[in-house]
Amino acid sequence: QKSAIENALSCENFYLIHGPFGTGKTRTLVELISQETRQKHKVLATAESNAAVDNILERLMNNKKLNLTRLGHPQRVSKHNITQTLAYKVEQHELNDKIKKIHKKIDNLIEKRNVHTKPTPQYRRGYGDYDILHNASKGKGGRGISPDKMKSMARWIEINQEIDEYLDEIKRIENKMIKNIVEESDV
Repeated sequence: QKSAIENALSCENFYLIHGPFGTGKTRTLVELISQETRQKHKVLATAESNAAVDNILERLMNNKKLNLTRLGHPQRVSKHNITQTLAYKVEQHELNDKIKKIHKKIDNLIEKRNVHTKPTPQYRRGYGDYDILHNASKGKGGRGISPDKMKSMARWIEINQEIDEYLDEIKRIENKMIKNIVEESDV
């Protein structure tokens, strides 16, 4: 095990540790990760199964100085390790309150949008969004669509565009949170 750690630390690119069950590969790997993080190196540790990753994570959690982030689907993570998952950390992140407020705005906009006519093909009659918005701004109807129906579809489109902008903002905030969490993680 000591030889494997020495060789792995001195190896420039790749070092393979393999062996039968119960020979201490996980313990060796945990020690190797600990030594790499002491040298201020970031580590991406992977394994062939969720159970194996959880096993490594649980052993690393004994080192309280390490900032660990468990990637993967939260339902496939051991209940002991759930607080280390990216999903949990995103949920606890300070920017998550901003996302919740944006979701409330979106919910209100959806309620407003629902009182207007959704421009489905049956109502569009060949008009694109730009055409509907243009005609509504001029107070025009066309192709059997009344001016009021045109205005209602235009309002639906405008509100929907606003919702899309908020959804884009949520995506930007989520990406910022994820980047922040990953950058702060040692492993």
